[in-house]
Amino acid sequence: MIHNKILLDLARPFLRHSPRFTGAVYRLLSGNCKDSEWSRYGWRETYGTEHGYRMILDLGDWSQRGCYYHGRFYDLANQRLIRRLLSEGDTYIDVGANIGMMTLAAARVVGSTGRVLSFEPNPQARQHLDAHVRINGLTQVRVVDKGLSCERGQLTLRLPVNSSGRGTMRNLSGDTAGEFQVDVALLDDYLAQIPTDCRVLLKVDTEGFDFNVLRGARGLLLRNNVFAVAEVNDAWLKEMGQSAEAMFNYMEELGYDAYFADMCPRGLSQKLDIRPVSMPGPHHWFDALFARHEDREIVCG
Repeated sequence: MIHNKILLDLARPFLRHSPRFTGAVYRLLSGNCKDSEWSRYGWRETYGTEHGYRMILDLGDWSQRGCYYHGRFYDLANQRLIRRLLSEGDTYIDVGANIGMMTLAAARVVGSTGRVLSFEPNPQARQHLDAHVRINGLTQVRVVDKGLSCERGQLTLRLPVNSSGRGTMRNLSGDTAGEFQVDVALLDDYLAQIPTDCRVLLKVDTEGFDFNVLRGARGLLLRNNVFAVAEVNDAWLKEMGQSAEAMFNYMEELGYDAYFADMCPRGLSQKLDIRPVSMPGPHHWFDALFARHEDREIVCG
C-alpha cells in the first residue's frame, strides 16, 4: 500500500493533466482500494483542474481521494454539461450538493453575476461544503440546510458506512454511519430566489429520492429555459413504490425530452456526447438529462 501511494504521488501530475487513460492507471496503482487503508493519510489541499478553485479533500474517502489525484470530480460528463448549457449570469441548483464538487464547477461557469443554490441536509457534508464556499470567496453560492421532496416535513437521512456522499432518505439495510432528522421542503418554495430571465440547470442526486424532488419542483419545471439532470435507479425507486418509467412519464407530461450525456473518446481527448434516451436507459443506474422539446438544438449542440 505504501509503495502504491508513492507511485500514485509520482503519477499525480499525469493523472491531473492527461485527458485519457488516467482511470486505468489510477486503478492499477490501487487508488480504488479500501478506504480503511487510506484513512491514515488524512487531508490534502489542492486546486481543481476544471474550475481552478481550492479544495480540501480527505484521502480516506474514495471519491475525494480520486478528486485529489485527478484534480477533478469523477463525474466529468455532468461538469462539461454545465459548460454546454450555462454561461455567465445563469443559475445552477445543486440538490444533494455533498461537499460541493458540482457547486464549484457551476460557480466558475455562472460567475459572480450568476447564482448557485446548493441544498445539503447532511450537517457533516454541509460543513465541508461551507468551507469550500468560504475559502474561495464564492458570493454567488447560497448553501441551504434542507432536504427536498414533494411534501414538507421531517425525514430521516441515513449515511452508509465509508460514503458521506451516498446519504439517502430511503431505508438502508446493514450498518450505517449515522442518521439525522432533517427538515424537508419543496424546491418550489424557493422559486422567488430563482431568476426567470436566465437559463437554469437543476441537478438532482439524492440516492433514489430524485423523483420526489422533481415532483416538488413542478412550478420551476413549467418555466422556460430550465434543464434538469436527475439520477435514475429503478431498483431504488421501486423501493418507494415508484419507477423510472413513472419519472420519465412525469417529465414528458411537462414537455421534456430525455437524453443521456457521456464522455466519448476522440483521439487522445474526450468529447461530451449527448443522445436521446428512453427506458430502460443505457444501464440500470445513470443520470438523465431532461430538456424541453424546443431546446433540442441547444442540448445536442
